[in-house]
Amino acid sequence: MDDEPAYAQIMSALAASMGHRLDHVANAADLPAWLDTKQYALILMDVEMPGIDGYKATAAIRSRGGWAIEVPIIAFTTLGKSRDADRFVAAGMDGVLAKPFGIVESAATLRQWLHDGKAPKRTRQTLEALLGAQQAATMFDRFYVSLAEAVELVDQGGDKARIGHKIGGLAGTLGLGVLSAAWLAMQDGGADHTWPTVRALSLDAIARRAG
Repeated sequence: MDDEPAYAQIMSALAASMGHRLDHVANAADLPAWLDTKQYALILMDVEMPGIDGYKATAAIRSRGGWAIEVPIIAFTTLGKSRDADRFVAAGMDGVLAKPFGIVESAATLRQWLHDGKAPKRTRQTLEALLGAQQAATMFDRFYVSLAEAVELVDQGGDKARIGHKIGGLAGTLGLGVLSAAWLAMQDGGADHTWPTVRALSLDAIARRAG
């Protein structure tokens, strides 16, 4: 959902390059009609929409139950508001994509969520070619174990900057761009403010991996 056609055009092209089709809903009043007829793999939610804000729209989607409870919803917002992590999580959103956005960053976000929280296919295939399928699979398994341990360590008061550097670097190497950016951001002074979002993203990725 976004009221700017240019953003929709770019995101539509990125989604199509990954084998998906994007439906552009420019006004929140039109949302129920779309949700009644389709089930979506991902929703990009503009936080400031005509007629209703993205927080209320997200709550309305989640309240429908069924697939709408589980579908990833990514906040699509200006850079200044992208740090409002607690409010995004409380509203039921799963991640943030800040405007103005970069094409590479946007592609990484779409790949992350459209591939069920797993590594983009190209990264996975490259690692399998280098290491063999079994060793590559083992590497990903170890990463998700480390990710779970990192969440626990931060919850217990561990050094956010150090842990963020380690996990963010590993995630980036494995092609998990959204997780990587989130954990690397923990090195900044706003680690306490961003942790709820990083934690939610990590636990969701772990759950999707297990599923």
